[in-house]
Parts: sequence; structure tokens; C-alpha cells
Amino acid sequence: MTIKNVDKKSVPPFLESVNIAIEALKNKANAPAPAGNEQVDVASQLGKLADLRDKGVLTEEEFQGQKKKLLGL
Repeated sequence: MTIKNVDKKSVPPFLESVNIAIEALKNKANAPAPAGNEQVDVASQLGKLADLRDKGVLTEEEFQGQKKKLLGL
């Protein structure tokens, strides 16, 4: 299949974000259930989101929305 009218520079960051999401789903499926008091590593997730924003995969608005979700705002 050929996709036309796509900026070639946007493809690698998009593929990277898809691969990260796939790996996260694989890791989540294989990970043991967390204990009741374990918390998600918010700082690590924020760093990953910031990387995606810096690479142009996420817009600033998308980044801020995801940040609010992670922080429970």
C-alpha cells in the first residue's frame, strides 16, 4: 500500500511511537499484577511523553492533556 502526501520526516517519529506503544502493551501483558500500593512511575512516563513531543510526534496540546491525566488533574 502506498500512502501519499505524507511528510517523510514525520514517518520515523510516528513509527517509533507505535513501536513504543506495542512494547508497552507487550510488557503490560507479561507483567505480574502490581501490588495495591505500587504507583506508576509518573516521572518516567512524563519523560517519554516529553521525548515524543520534542520529536514532533505529539503536539504541545496533546502533551499537556496526557500530562494532566498522569498527574490526576
